[in-house]
Amino acid sequence: MNTADLNRRIESIIRLGTIAEVDHAARKLRVKTGGLLTNWLAWPAEVGRNFRRWRPLRTGTQVVLACPSGDPAQAVIIQILYTQELDTPSDQPHIDLIEFNDGSVIMYDSQLNSLSVRTMGNLDLNIGTAESGKSPARGDLNANVERDVKISVNGTVTLEYEHLYLKGPVTQTDGDMTSDGISAQHHKHDKVAPGPALTGEPTK
Repeated sequence: MNTADLNRRIESIIRLGTIAEVDHAARKLRVKTGGLLTNWLAWPAEVGRNFRRWRPLRTGTQVVLACPSGDPAQAVIIQILYTQELDTPSDQPHIDLIEFNDGSVIMYDSQLNSLSVRTMGNLDLNIGTAESGKSPARGDLNANVERDVKISVNGTVTLEYEHLYLKGPVTQTDGDMTSDGISAQHHKHDKVAPGPALTGEPTK
C-alpha cells in the first residue's frame, strides 16, 4: 500500500453524507458523500433490552459514515445530524420533544414537570388488548390525580362499560339528563294519589 492510498483511506474513515435513496421495505438506504453514491447500507437501529423502535428516514438527511479501513463500500451510519433544512424542533434545554410532519407533538417540560401530547388526528389507547395470534390479555387503567381533571369535548362522549361506580357528589348542569329515555327534569309518575302514599315508577 503506497502513501497516497494510505492517506486516502485515513481521510475516508469518517465521512459526511446525505441520504439519497430510501427503501423502507428492505430497511436499506444509500448515501451521497462527495461525488460517491454508496451501496445500499444497513438501516440505523434503535434496539434496547425491552424495546425496538421503527424510525422511518427521509432523503436529504445529513449523516455521519464510518468506513472500516477507509472503504466506503463497508460504510455504516453512526450518526444523524441536523441541518438548516432539517433543523431542531426546539432549542430549549428543559424541553424533550418529538415533532411529526403533520404538527403532532409529544413534549416533556422538565421545569414544569409537564408532559403534553398534541395530535392532529385520532388518539387510540388500547389497554390489555392481545396482539394477533397471541393469547388474550387483560389490563387496567389507573389514574391518580392530586388536583383537578378537566375534559373539553366538541362532540359526543360515549362510555361503554359493564358497571359504572361513582363515589362522591355529582353536579350536572346546562341540560336535561335521561335514563333509558326517562327525563330527570320532566318525567312523570303514574299511580299518583293524594296524601302520604308513594307514587309509581317514572314514566317516559
